[in-house]
Amino acid sequence: MVQRLGIRKHKNILKTTLNREPLKPLNREPDNFFMEQAKDDIIIYGGSFDPPHKGHTALLCAALREIKPRRIYVVPAFQSPFKDAAPVSFLNRFNMLKLSLGAVRPIRTTRASRFEGQKKRVTYTFETIKHFRRLHPGAKIYFLLGSDCLAGFWRWKNRRGILKNAVLLVGARRGFPFKNYSNLPGSAVRRVPFRRLKGFFPEISSTSLRVGLLTGVDSRFIAAPVKRYIRQKKLYFSKERRFLKQLLTPARYVHSLSVARLAAELAALHGESPQRAALAGLLHDAARDFGEVRLMRYAVSKKLKIPCFARTAAPILLHSYASAEVARGRFGVRDKTVLRAIALHTSGAARMDTLSKIIYVADLASEDRKFSQAKKIARLARRDLDEAFLAANYVKLKYAAKRQAVVGGKSSGRRLQATGSDSM
Repeated sequence: MVQRLGIRKHKNILKTTLNREPLKPLNREPDNFFMEQAKDDIIIYGGSFDPPHKGHTALLCAALREIKPRRIYVVPAFQSPFKDAAPVSFLNRFNMLKLSLGAVRPIRTTRASRFEGQKKRVTYTFETIKHFRRLHPGAKIYFLLGSDCLAGFWRWKNRRGILKNAVLLVGARRGFPFKNYSNLPGSAVRRVPFRRLKGFFPEISSTSLRVGLLTGVDSRFIAAPVKRYIRQKKLYFSKERRFLKQLLTPARYVHSLSVARLAAELAALHGESPQRAALAGLLHDAARDFGEVRLMRYAVSKKLKIPCFARTAAPILLHSYASAEVARGRFGVRDKTVLRAIALHTSGAARMDTLSKIIYVADLASEDRKFSQAKKIARLARRDLDEAFLAANYVKLKYAAKRQAVVGGKSSGRRLQATGSDSM
């Protein structure tokens, strides 16, 4: 009875209190709880990651130590606005990136994002930053990049929008020192403000690593899990290399790899696609070991359009046209520029494009060539491709005169005499 009277008494007190005072909202969390969460620093790190390498992870780890962000978003591009379409699909690059991020600590802070891949188009940096700004409206956003990329910032689309919504966080790569960017082209940004990360980071080129992978060269700068994934998925022409190795003699296969490496290097220097150059260099001699009789039969069966001189004076020169057909038929190459470069690598032609000149020169000047002019032409090609092309013509003319083998193609507007010998 006492307990029941006590309950009634408390109910009456509560009822009286509610009638006298307005009901106040319950304060379950501090008023600034969500704002505090939103103000945490966020880092965005974008790139092709083709392939992801230890230079990327070194930059990420340094940013983690210095900024201590709540989250780092690593955003692989579906396709970079400054590069050709990547030879490896977005899905495979995304999976390789996740494997490489296993070396970043604390791992829970770092997340690979599919944002740009889901758009399936070129996505500009300002769009990516806007996306993460919507996810973290009160956060301070950093955009992480290397000093090599900072030099090209004046070419980025909507630079003002990038600088308005994010702070550039820049790591110094050896070989790419910081400079005064006040003289950059364009009136929109005369000086690029940025925050510099402490220390220096390794000079690792994704292009060089990719060329190495395309030509079968291993690298210590790629994490072991990523290497295993590349082998399992047969990425970077690994399947094509194995098939090509079955078609060629060991010496010819070594030569093809050498040509591919030099061609990719020259392509990067002269504004061509290194991966296209590597592919053309790799397959340029795909039919070279067929032999003259087989080459003649192959040319007839495939109805190849070849110069008359190749059928009569130097049948072995059919191998360049046959190699282009092998590249198309057996290796599935559909790029007409690549096929043309393969077809013309021996005889040449009038008005050759840049890739065709690169393969023509690389075939003659690759590192496996033993004659003295090869190294000189290779050095010249790194400075002036057209001069190297003329020098390569001269070497072939001189060699052909000794062998008395007349060839009918035209290069650089002149009648070219080349050779069907093994050295060419």
